[in-house]
Amino acid sequence: MHWIARTAALAAVGVLVCLTTSAAQAQRAQPSLDDDAYVAFGRRDGLPDAAILSLQPTTGGRLLLATSDGARLFDGRRWVPLAPPPTLATEEFRVILDRANGDRVFVSSFGLVVQRGAQASPIARIGDAAVPVYSAVAAPKRGGGDEVLIGAAGGVFLLDSADHLVPLRLPDGMAGTGAMLTARLNGAASELWVGTQGGGVARRRDGIWTHWGAADGLTSPMVEHVSLAPIGDTLTALAATPDGAFALRGNRWVAIGPRVSITRVLRVRVGLHYETWLGAFGG
Repeated sequence: MHWIARTAALAAVGVLVCLTTSAAQAQRAQPSLDDDAYVAFGRRDGLPDAAILSLQPTTGGRLLLATSDGARLFDGRRWVPLAPPPTLATEEFRVILDRANGDRVFVSSFGLVVQRGAQASPIARIGDAAVPVYSAVAAPKRGGGDEVLIGAAGGVFLLDSADHLVPLRLPDGMAGTGAMLTARLNGAASELWVGTQGGGVARRRDGIWTHWGAADGLTSPMVEHVSLAPIGDTLTALAATPDGAFALRGNRWVAIGPRVSITRVLRVRVGLHYETWLGAFGG
């Protein structure tokens, strides 16, 4: 049975190793981890007995759960089934996103549907050659608002104003296979980060791309996952690859942790330290 744990600070499941570094520059301590604060949720609390594919916050501060057997909304006590738009005939959801304008986006393996109040858009597909979808983000924009992008087997696609998914051009020479995305506002700058299978990592900052590969220390270009370090950290981003994890320091990537296949990587600040968590293939 699949389950979720909640804590007042941070829950991490299925990790291989944690690497801790000092954060002497921290201005004040952050909440520490407390094992007594964990609450486990399972079938009795409304969770399906299925693979959990993503967990995202709503604009109202609740949680949206995407699984291989439907969608759920956490109401503060239970995981309540969330009815998908009638135009989306599937029970598997990769990601569910709430946008700044109030739209809710249901992302499946083959495309997405936008829910606007009681109305739903037609299915926006990316074509059989580009599926499945692996990731999706509502990337914040400078000056407000956001844009929806999905990462798929066939590259990165942008949801345009007509609710169509159109290919996003990546930097020259970057393979788009198996794209994994993350995004944030860094000060006033809008950043989209892309990691791909065989293409390394690229960052689009306010429309300008920077691309990293073997010449920049990222000696394994088969990126399984890319994540961002907290702003103010000495690191900027992290990448998980079949040859281990890499961290971006300045403009160069350095290998961290054991040289085994890493599928997920996370950097968090806990108290006066920054911790790096690595998830390995197979446990």
